[in-house]
Amino acid sequence: MVFYIYLLSKTGQTGGFIMKVYVNNTEITIFNGAKVEDVLRKYSMDEYKQVKSGNMNVYDKYENRVMLGGELREGAKLYIKAD
Repeated sequence: MVFYIYLLSKTGQTGGFIMKVYVNNTEITIFNGAKVEDVLRKYSMDEYKQVKSGNMNVYDKYENRVMLGGELREGAKLYIKAD
């Protein structure tokens, strides 16, 4: 199993099965196909809990509110703000 995972991580272009996204201008490396909630949990569990409880919201680079289940693409930029 370890060998199989190693092969997957070495395939593809510019990262293959990983991607880089940004949360509050901090680069986060995460698996391809991650959702907003996956990235937030990796960035900060405290901030994730604040968003989950409704005290804060997540916005994209165009200031559109995004949901925790939203899909991400390579290079996505997210910002966490209290409203």
